[in-house]
Amino acid sequence: MKRTLKTVFTALLIGVMMLSLAACEKKHPTKKITTSTNKTKVKIEIGTDRTNIIDAFGEPSEIDYIEHFETYYIDGTQVYIYYDLDAEGNQIVSKVEVPDKK
Repeated sequence: MKRTLKTVFTALLIGVMMLSLAACEKKHPTKKITTSTNKTKVKIEIGTDRTNIIDAFGEPSEIDYIEHFETYYIDGTQVYIYYDLDAEGNQIVSKVEVPDKK
């Protein structure tokens, strides 16, 4: 009985460890960035990798290293793109802000 209990406990522990590893290895899916030529639609999705942002819009106009955001001027509109780090250390979009025009 004692040996069976150890075997069951070991199997459960291994299962939990495997699930934990699988969760850590999960990558954020690459999201598409779409722009339109009519200067009204720009879609930047949460989880987009920073390299995809640079490929689509070029280098940012300004970078704020303290708040972890970059400023872009897309179709004449100022856009703030905030980043977080994923498990692999890649910068991914966490928030996008477009300031109100006054």
